[in-house]
Amino acid sequence: MGREEEGFITADFELDRLMEDRLSWGLFRDRRPEMYGKISSAI
Repeated sequence: MGREEEGFITADFELDRLMEDRLSWGLFRDRRPEMYGKISSAI
């Protein structure tokens, strides 16, 4: 697809592999989503 054409782009993801990769980064390993409400809520 170019700039003038419309269409769809698709991709297949191996979810188990993505999880392994994310864990190896360390970035997502220690996150605590249950705490997000406290830091993003209005005072």
